[in-house]
Amino acid sequence: MANPTDQSPTKDQAEDQEGNLSLEQLESMILAEAPDFAEDLKTVKSLPSDGSIDLDVVDTGQLIPSDENPWHHPIGVRKFLVMIMPFLPKLWDFQHHFFSNLYLYRTRMQVFVRELGPRTLQGLKSGVKATAEISRQKIGAFKSLTWPLKIVAVCLIVACGFTAFFVYRSATRGVLPGDEEFLIASLEEWSTQAYKYDTETEMDSFYDSPRTIQNIMALPKMIVNVRPSPGSGPNPMAAMEFFLEGLSPEAIVEVKDRETEIRDLFQRTLEELSYGDLDSAEGKQQLTEKLRQALNMNLTKGKIRRVFIKELVLKP
Repeated sequence: MANPTDQSPTKDQAEDQEGNLSLEQLESMILAEAPDFAEDLKTVKSLPSDGSIDLDVVDTGQLIPSDENPWHHPIGVRKFLVMIMPFLPKLWDFQHHFFSNLYLYRTRMQVFVRELGPRTLQGLKSGVKATAEISRQKIGAFKSLTWPLKIVAVCLIVACGFTAFFVYRSATRGVLPGDEEFLIASLEEWSTQAYKYDTETEMDSFYDSPRTIQNIMALPKMIVNVRPSPGSGPNPMAAMEFFLEGLSPEAIVEVKDRETEIRDLFQRTLEELSYGDLDSAEGKQQLTEKLRQALNMNLTKGKIRRVFIKELVLKP
């Protein structure tokens, strides 16, 4: 009687054993012939198989409309519409590409946003680990130094910190105090309260206000020869009398004390003008301004604010 455990394999089983290999034999052959490919297989095996892999980016082609344009070979009503509006095939292509790119962009953004948190956290963890590792190395290197070198290292660290603080303070607030101003530009800097007034309606001119004393004096009449002009004769003359307004009483007192000198100055200034200059309103205005400037150049205790013409008689 034959032992059932000694049964020989059937014909089909023999062919299967001759033509097929087991998984262990196949992995051994791949590992022996192509080690790189075996490593790639291990990487594939390490991927999670619980459905956490997002296949939206991989399988977007199933949700994007077909590339076939129904307007390229139209029939029926479409053929009639293409004859009227031949731009319809290009319009269909444009909207197809537009929505396809829009969907791809949306899918990529979803994946990016979903992976942003884990990637950021992973980067932070890696940074913390790298910083901790570098710190441990630096501390170990510091511990291995001798005491004199340790003291030098601490001094260098303190010096670097002080230098950084000095540069920061210099760039923000400055180290040395600024130069103090010996003269102030406005009393507003020292006052407890400042007031603003409208110069047109709420303020009076100090010199034109009727409440102030007018420093005015009259010069005696003077007769001078002026230069001839096309509208005058060969020897024109002018008889003039002036009022002087000073900025201070001292200026009027000085003019009064030096009256002879001032009259001579006025006469020499008038003799440089012509009959035509004095005959016009603009010429009279220029005359008073010229006399004021010449008078102020000779005074020492004050200034003349304005010169008025009290009387002017011209002889052609």
